[in-house]
Amino acid sequence: MELAKDLAQFAIDGGTLIIGISERDDTLKLEPVELKGLKERIEQVAQSRVDPPLFVQVREIRSSDPQKGYLVVVVPPSAMAPHMVNGRYWARGSATKYIMPDVEVWRHHERRQPVKEDLYALLEKEIERDPVPDGKFGHLFLVATPHPEREGLLTELVTGDGWQGRLVELAWNVYASSSRG
Repeated sequence: MELAKDLAQFAIDGGTLIIGISERDDTLKLEPVELKGLKERIEQVAQSRVDPPLFVQVREIRSSDPQKGYLVVVVPPSAMAPHMVNGRYWARGSATKYIMPDVEVWRHHERRQPVKEDLYALLEKEIERDPVPDGKFGHLFLVATPHPEREGLLTELVTGDGWQGRLVELAWNVYASSSRG
């Protein structure tokens, strides 16, 4: 559970957790850990113990013992922050994590509202630019704004040769799955 809290605390501004380094009496010491399955467990904790789930980037650094090493866990800033663990929101202080008071949680949630409104305004602008108005043909309006959580999230969908075909296939799959059920 501590790992989930550690991950959640970094979601507001982003942060890095290094596993395999200990701190005692203001001295850092390398203490390689068993790597087998650890990367996967960290990703599972981020996805299943943190609400809403977190996207993290985990990199292994092997030590002289090929079974042991260090993990660098990067938690990018989350647009959905703050995140909960066991019904409590966690944040990072100057040296420790803490449970956020309600007023601080509300402040972060209110910070998201303009982003939502900007997306709606952007969508309305695209609908107004429609070259074939009046609903004569089916339309799909897709708008996106940068999101710091996953670099290049839609890049494969909307770049390179054949991007239009991939977009049509995505729309068709969504339509097909919604009409089934």
